[in-house]
Amino acid sequence: MVILLNVIMIMLAFIVGMCAFSFANVVIFRVPNEVSLKTHMYCESCSENLKFYETIPVFSYIFLKGRCKRCGASIRVREFVNELIGGFLSVFILLRFGVNPVLTDTFRMNEILDISLGQFNFSLATVVKLLGIITILAYVVMLDIITLVDNDTMIIYDGFNIVVFVISIISIFTMPGMGIVERIIGIFVVSVPMYIIQLVIPNAFGGGDIKYLAASGLLLGWKLELVGVLIGILLGGFYGMYLMAAKNYDRKTHFAFGPFLCIGVLTAMFIGQDIIELYSQYIAWMKSDY
Repeated sequence: MVILLNVIMIMLAFIVGMCAFSFANVVIFRVPNEVSLKTHMYCESCSENLKFYETIPVFSYIFLKGRCKRCGASIRVREFVNELIGGFLSVFILLRFGVNPVLTDTFRMNEILDISLGQFNFSLATVVKLLGIITILAYVVMLDIITLVDNDTMIIYDGFNIVVFVISIISIFTMPGMGIVERIIGIFVVSVPMYIIQLVIPNAFGGGDIKYLAASGLLLGWKLELVGVLIGILLGGFYGMYLMAAKNYDRKTHFAFGPFLCIGVLTAMFIGQDIIELYSQYIAWMKSDY
């Protein structure tokens, strides 16, 4: 019975993730195109309103065979893939943080086994932990929105950063384990140097990137913020080198940096503490040789 309950929880997490990323798809399309989020779901080609069964995440795409039922226009496969990714990410969040939604803990497989073996109950403490999981999922949804919108438009809207900042404030109460001082330092540790660089070297970074990192720092804390940004810079650097080598772009070519920052931050959320500990062990090993 307990194992069945956990299977149901995982299935629910997958459904919630698909629905959350389905909403993200709506935001990703409508905000850049200045379409109200309150507008009824409609086909982008023929503008006809969609029926309920045509808006079910993942399943509607499969049922409709990737085409509008009325005009036959293709539905973007990216939205289908994004909803699937949302489902899997939601399950992974549950398994990674379900027992202890604290970012400063290392990744431990026994937490996944704890859920599978049925040590997850519906006590008051569990409700608090579920709020932490919801906070993490909400932040990951915003990462998805920022990643794809910035990729499409090279803009990170201020509204997105405001939402991220609100989620970060909520995380103070729903995601314990990190001191408020560490969180506050996280707001400035990367955003201020990037802003100074931006003043010295115009267009070195986008203003949206700087605001996003400031808003995220309150949730991540300064250590994970640094880890996420370093990963993002490395990924962006490799991509820049690829563009110069494969497409003959020069150093003045601009590309969206936000997606790489988001991937770096997402990585830091899941295994950032492990990276920090590995680095600490490496420094200790280097010192022991002298």
